[in-house]
Amino acid sequence: MVKNTDVYINNIMTQLGAILSFGANIGCILVHYTKSGVSTYA
Repeated sequence: MVKNTDVYINNIMTQLGAILSFGANIGCILVHYTKSGVSTYA
């Protein structure tokens, strides 16, 4: 039971890490395009 729980928790942590890194990448891209767009139209 302990091993199964550890694997389950590890999977959740891995998925959360992937989601966080994915969200961070999206945020960086949005910020980059927003800044470049503002500087272009400014």
